[in-house]
Amino acid sequence: MAKSITGKPLVVDNKEVVGMFEREFYMLSNWSAHQIKVKATLYPTLEHAYHAEKFEDKSIKQQILLAKSPLQSKEIAWANKSKMKKDWREIKVEVMERLCRLKLEQHKEVHEGLLRTGNRLIVEDSSVEDYWGIGSDKKGQNIMGKIWMKLREEII
Repeated sequence: MAKSITGKPLVVDNKEVVGMFEREFYMLSNWSAHQIKVKATLYPTLEHAYHAEKFEDKSIKQQILLAKSPLQSKEIAWANKSKMKKDWREIKVEVMERLCRLKLEQHKEVHEGLLRTGNRLIVEDSSVEDYWGIGSDKKGQNIMGKIWMKLREEII
């Protein structure tokens, strides 16, 4: 049975699932060390690219690009949240899907890893994230997992 990074079995609704934080599938995580080229800019991770997309302000985008870690990119975005695009809440899922698609297209390892998930449910197995992930109660919306499963259907 698949296990999360904590070593606990990953089970949702009595089904074995693929967790993005499992070593074998970590390439699906926004924090994995796979650079993402968006237009002419090469971001260190998908997480960096996602947070940069929240802004029009070039100086904020540059700060995010140069962030030393995915966490730091997120912190910079949160520190500037009053300057986010006005329609961010409406477009954020579409943006994330576009960035995941770029990551998939730009990295053979990600493509192969996604195919290895078979037909299993893919989850962002974060105990603190119940929008993008499944949350601590495993009842979160799992938007990240849904995006990766949609992309998997497109490449099968």
